[in-house]
Amino acid sequence: MKLTKCIFLVIIGAQLSFAAEISLNYRDAEIDQVLQFFSLASGKTIVKAPEVKGTVTIISQSKVSLEEGFEILKTILSLRGFTIIEEANLIKVVPRSEERR
Repeated sequence: MKLTKCIFLVIIGAQLSFAAEISLNYRDAEIDQVLQFFSLASGKTIVKAPEVKGTVTIISQSKVSLEEGFEILKTILSLRGFTIIEEANLIKVVPRSEERR
């Protein structure tokens, strides 16, 4: 019985990591909430600098691929003065001024 539960959880995790499409509808959502969603959907670890805070609004009438979702996230963060630095399975969200450090 326990083995079945473990296998089920692994399968669910795999589906989240390789989901073909995601829905993005956030109104005045905390950046932390949006980053948590992207971490779950991609299976990647996301860390953010303490300065990264605030709310964002993303309204999409249709589902988008995870890759398109990350492009939308990058755009939204850029509008707020932040950027994403990707390193293997780690994504850092930092103020644009720290991008080259």
